[in-house]
Amino acid sequence: NVIGAVGEVNNVSKTDVDISETSVYEIRTTLQKSPGAGDVDLSGLSVQYVGPDGFGNLVHISERNTSADSVSNVYFVQAITAETEEDTVMTSESDRYELVIPTGTHWNSSHSLINKTSASDSDNVSVATYGSDADIETDISSIDVNNTDLDLLTEGETIELTVTTESGSQRYVNLRVPSSLVGDEGGTVQL
Repeated sequence: NVIGAVGEVNNVSKTDVDISETSVYEIRTTLQKSPGAGDVDLSGLSVQYVGPDGFGNLVHISERNTSADSVSNVYFVQAITAETEEDTVMTSESDRYELVIPTGTHWNSSHSLINKTSASDSDNVSVATYGSDADIETDISSIDVNNTDLDLLTEGETIELTVTTESGSQRYVNLRVPSSLVGDEGGTVQL
């Protein structure tokens, strides 16, 4: 079950941010196991993302060839509270995990900032990083992640997620960016 969602908002006033429009560059949905459900391996989810200008079928980063230099259309998992925080398996109804979806961005491991495209002269979207100290379960400090098929989300935009488990169970999630992001730069907003 998806029990909440927030969006990470960039801060266009930061020196290293090159774009001028405040936007949501990352979605974090909070997940909880449904009552009576068996264990759920979150690395086995299939996530369909439909946004205002982008579409993607996302898989967990571990399902991509991480020995490659670059992967695309991926999500990450972060344990919030769990019996075993070192894996991506929800075993208890009290477990809480976040499904982390970078939106409309490219993470170049050698550049260290989140960019708008994979071009070497791309505009920086945020001063955030997915390096070894990031709050995701997989160290991707040596892998480029290209989720530019998705959208940087701006004020009032909506997206739809269809989350499918390995057993075929589906959840539909509709998220909407608030009508104003003024004052939320560098923080999070409820979606």
